[in-house]
Amino acid sequence: MGMWLMHRTALMLAVVGTGVAFADDGPTDPEGVGQIDAPVAASQGREGRPDAVAALQARLAEGVTPETNAVVRLWDCMGPDVARPLPDEYFERLGVDRPGRGGTPFVGLYAFLSAKDGVEADAAARQRAGGKLSRRAGRAWRAADDPDLAAWLEENERPLAVATEAASLPGYFSPLVPPSDEKGRRSVYHCLLPGTQCCRDIGRAFLVRAMLRLGEGDADAAWSDLLACHRLGRLVARGGTLVDLLVADALDTSASRAGFVFLEAVEHDEDRVARCLRDLESLPDLPTVGECVDRWERVAMLDTVSLIGKRGFDVFETGDGGPPVWQPTRFVGDLVLKSLDWEPALETVDAWFDRLVADLAEPDRASRAEKLARFGTEVQRLKNQADGGRAIARLLLAGKPAGRALSRSIGEITVGLLMPATDAAVVAADRRRQTHDILLAAFALARFRGVHGRYPGTLAELSPDVLDRVPGDLFRGGELTFRPHDEGYLLYGVGPNLRDDGGPSAGDESSGDDIGVRVPRSTGG
Repeated sequence: MGMWLMHRTALMLAVVGTGVAFADDGPTDPEGVGQIDAPVAASQGREGRPDAVAALQARLAEGVTPETNAVVRLWDCMGPDVARPLPDEYFERLGVDRPGRGGTPFVGLYAFLSAKDGVEADAAARQRAGGKLSRRAGRAWRAADDPDLAAWLEENERPLAVATEAASLPGYFSPLVPPSDEKGRRSVYHCLLPGTQCCRDIGRAFLVRAMLRLGEGDADAAWSDLLACHRLGRLVARGGTLVDLLVADALDTSASRAGFVFLEAVEHDEDRVARCLRDLESLPDLPTVGECVDRWERVAMLDTVSLIGKRGFDVFETGDGGPPVWQPTRFVGDLVLKSLDWEPALETVDAWFDRLVADLAEPDRASRAEKLARFGTEVQRLKNQADGGRAIARLLLAGKPAGRALSRSIGEITVGLLMPATDAAVVAADRRRQTHDILLAAFALARFRGVHGRYPGTLAELSPDVLDRVPGDLFRGGELTFRPHDEGYLLYGVGPNLRDDGGPSAGDESSGDDIGVRVPRSTGG
C-alpha cells in the first residue's frame, strides 16, 4: 500500500478507535529540521539545504545492523510477493538480498479462508475475517470453538515463531524509498510501508493466539504472545512515520485490553503476576505524536515542496486528482516553478510545523486541544483555498503574485493539502497510554493482594513497594477512580469525551467512553 493512502487510512482508523480491531507530551528533541539534517550536512539539495530525507534515513538506521534489525527477520514472514513492488534500493539500504522463493510467508485469515473454501477473496470476505479476529482477540477461547481459526493459526506457526524472534531484537529500520520514474524520484509520501503492514497483521495473530492458548490452559505461552505484541508495537513505532505510530498505538492498546483477560485467569498465581508486572514495567514508552511530526511529517513536506521545483505539477498527481492543467499551461507553469526561489516556501512550511510542534508540546490537555482545534481550522482554510492543487495553476496563469510571494503561496497550498490531522493521533496515543497505565495498576493490585491478602483501600498504597509511580487519570487529570469491594474492584479513568460514564460495563461491552477494568469482569462494583 502506498504511503499516500496509508497516511489517510491510518488517521481515519485513529478517529474510530485504536483497537487493532481491526476495522479495521511534546517532543523530547527540541531541535528543528536543521539539526535533523546534521548527520548528512554535506549532502546538499537543489536549494542549498541539506538533504533532509537522507538525514532522516541515517538517523533511523543509526546503530541498526542486519543482524539486529527486526525488519530483516520479518522479511521471512513477508516473502517475495510483498517484495516485488519495492525498488532495489530498499534492500540495498536494508543490507540484505531481495527475498527469493521458499520459506513460509504469513498467510492472512481472509486469504486462508478463501483458499480453503475455493472462492476468491473480496471485500465482504475481508470484513468477515476482520470481525472474526476482533471477537477472538478479546476473550479466551478453545480450538473447538472455531476450528477454522485454529487451523489458520496452525498454518502460520512457522511465521509466528519467526516474528516472535524478530520482536525480541533491539533494532527496527525499514527504509523509506520512494518510487522513481523518468522524471526522477517521487515524493516520500509514495513510499511503501511493508514492515508496518506486516507488524499489524502479525500483531493481530499474536493476540488471537494468546487468547486461544489462555483458553486451553497454557498461560505461559499466552503471555509470551501478548508480550510479543507489546514489543512489536514498540518496534514499529521506531519506523519514524505517523502511520507507524498509529499502528503501534493500536497494537499496544489491543494487547493491553487482552492483558485484562489474561490477568483475570491468573490473578491468584502470585509468582506469575509478579513476573508479568516486571515485564510490563520493562517495556519502553513509545515516541510522542510531536516527535513523529517534528522528525518525519516536517521532513516529508519539505521534501515535497522541494520536488515541486523539479517535477512541477506532477507532484500533485496523487491518484485522487490533480490540477487540471492542459499541456501548454503545464509547460509554461513548470518553467516558472523551476525558476522560483524555493526558500520562502520552505520557510513557510517550517513556520507551520514550528507552531504545530509547539501546540503538541502544550502540557495542559484542555489548552492543547484548543490550540490544535484552532490550528486545524486554519489548515482547513488553506486546504479549501488550495482546491486540490488547482490554486497553483491559477496563480501561475494570473502571473501574480510573483517571486518570493508566489513561493510562499505554494508553501501554504502544500500545507493545506498535506498537513496531517494530528488531533486524532493525539487521542489515539493518549488512549493507548491510559489503557497501558491501568493494566500496570491492575497487575500491581493483584500483586498487592497476593502479599497482603486484600486489595488496598486506595491506589496510593501501591507506591513505592509495588509500583514506583501510581498512574493518574490522563484525560481528566487527578487520580484514577478506584472502588474496591469484597470480591474485587472497579478501576478506570475517563475517556476522550471527558465525561465520567461510571466505568466500563460488566463483561466485555462498554456503553461509555471510560477506560478501565472491573475485577471480576462478570460482576458489578
